[in-house]
Amino acid sequence: MFSSTMVVNVINYIYNLLVGRLLGPSDYGVFVSLLSLTMIFSGISGTVQVVVTRYAAILKYENSQRTIFRYFIKAIQIFSTVGVFVFVLFFALTPYIKKFLNIDVSAPVYIAGILLGVSFIAPIARGTLQGIQDYRALSVNMILDSFLRLVIGVSFILLGFKVSGAISSQAISTAITFLISIFFIIKLRSSDEGTYRIPRGSIYKYTFLTLYTMSCFLLLTNLDVVLVKHFFEPHTAGIYASAATIGKIILYFPGAMAIVIFPKTSELQTLSKKSTKIFVKALIIVFVLCLFINVIYFVAPNLLVRIMFGEIFMNSASYIGYYGIAMTFYSLLNITVFFLLSLNFYSLIPVLTITSLLELILLNYYHKNLLEVVYILILVSLSSLVALILIIVFNLLKNAKNK
Repeated sequence: MFSSTMVVNVINYIYNLLVGRLLGPSDYGVFVSLLSLTMIFSGISGTVQVVVTRYAAILKYENSQRTIFRYFIKAIQIFSTVGVFVFVLFFALTPYIKKFLNIDVSAPVYIAGILLGVSFIAPIARGTLQGIQDYRALSVNMILDSFLRLVIGVSFILLGFKVSGAISSQAISTAITFLISIFFIIKLRSSDEGTYRIPRGSIYKYTFLTLYTMSCFLLLTNLDVVLVKHFFEPHTAGIYASAATIGKIILYFPGAMAIVIFPKTSELQTLSKKSTKIFVKALIIVFVLCLFINVIYFVAPNLLVRIMFGEIFMNSASYIGYYGIAMTFYSLLNITVFFLLSLNFYSLIPVLTITSLLELILLNYYHKNLLEVVYILILVSLSSLVALILIIVFNLLKNAKNK
């Protein structure tokens, strides 16, 4: 699973880099800011995958394959309706979104709304595959999605559709791979194994926790790009977007660790077994990976920008190393958040609420230059991580004392 996620991330970064080269700084700033905005809006869709993963993992342990398929169908029915509602809302807000992000045309915003709507059902399939730990099918789905996005996106841009073409490729690839993923899941329908039921109250409580947590994390990791597009002129916003794209390699490349440990820790909790060792091991591995990438960021930022985006984006080189530090903390925070979610840990809520508000307030008042924005990200990401780690340590000590 780790290797396939690396392949997906490589394809995604080739896609982003080609889009950046083909669009140029100003249009690339529009593209990345719209994607970041849809990421913030898609807190619910991210919640879908996490919740489905958790309960599919529990049902897998209970040998209740038919129940997994039944929940899969119900989730599609519910979130298809939610997706349509969110698309209509996004459509209605288009004039305000254009004004806030300083975008002249409406088409890219409309297409971003379609992408947001589609994104509400796609995570159901991936969450199911992740929960039953069918990593082969999940890997095929993710790699195909990235490959289609690359081919369709580059083709549309070359045909002259620019930002609209780049964003529409994401909606099309997501829809196609969702339909394909159904073939991997439909086999659960014919299973004779179990009819275990999960109390609805448990699902609703956990969904709320996950929705709130995922929304805060998406806000923390995407708000900077959106506000830079609002506060700075188009070329500068595009320069920042390219630095963020390179810097977020650190955030997304170790992401396979969260995909793998989440169903494992959920299953261990069901078995009343400790999962702290898996969490600590994941943190160490991710930290080493991030440290290695950060060294490259500081040693050869100019070379990275020249290879990935070209000379026109060269001004972004001075921000990449510092942005990488912020993404290192967020990457470790990502693992920590998924670990605590698997344990149904409600202490996430106050910590992520405070740090999300802190980032919003600081970025709103302190944005004299791009480096100041990056410094704020470092401060907020480190604060979030330290707070959650201290909570984990405190609870471990408390449990040890009670024994």
